[in-house]
Amino acid sequence: MVCCDCRTSESFRYTTWVGPVFTRVPSKALEDPKALRVYATDEDVVFVSDREDVHEVAYDLWRSEHAFGADALGEVEAAARAAAAAKERLDAAVAIARASGETWEAIGRAAGMAKQSAQGRWGQANAGSAGDR
Repeated sequence: MVCCDCRTSESFRYTTWVGPVFTRVPSKALEDPKALRVYATDEDVVFVSDREDVHEVAYDLWRSEHAFGADALGEVEAAARAAAAAKERLDAAVAIARASGETWEAIGRAAGMAKQSAQGRWGQANAGSAGDR
């Protein structure tokens, strides 16, 4: 069973979420952690939650069914950081391409845009390199 006792940021009240129950199956052949079926010997049953495959399924359930709202802002922040890093990388690549003599037409084609769009986006930052071809 997967459960979580936590506070919600909106109300600061404690909430309890209880996820689906994993079923213990009698043989390894019947095991499917993603379907919540796990095999464990009597000696190992207390350690099932320590198994990486079971932990991963439990975490994914918790995240998708309970923590998705709280985690959404974390995803936005991570995506924003990745977008900023990608923009910096693209800007640097364009500067190198211009310094190497590439035309705005070639850069636009590589970036999936028209020559005019590429020149409008990066032209000021690259003024003086390779002319305005």
